[in-house]
Amino acid sequence: MKKYYIKTLGCKTNQIESDLISEHLDKLGKIKVDEIKNADIFILNSCSVTSTADNDALKLLKKVKRDNPNI
Repeated sequence: MKKYYIKTLGCKTNQIESDLISEHLDKLGKIKVDEIKNADIFILNSCSVTSTADNDALKLLKKVKRDNPNI
C-alpha cells in the first residue's frame, strides 16, 4: 500500500485543496503519513504569487529529495 505525505504552503485555499487531494488519495487506498521519511509519495501544494514563495518551495523540494531520494 502506497503512503503519501502532503505539505501545504500558502493560503486557506491551498489547505482546502490539500484536504481534497487527501480525500481522493484515501479513497484510492493510499495511506497518509505524518513524516516525509515514511512516504512513498510526496505532494507539495504551493502557490507562486511571490518569488519568496517560489524559493521556499524549491528549497523544500531539494531538502525532501536529499533526505528521501526514493520519492
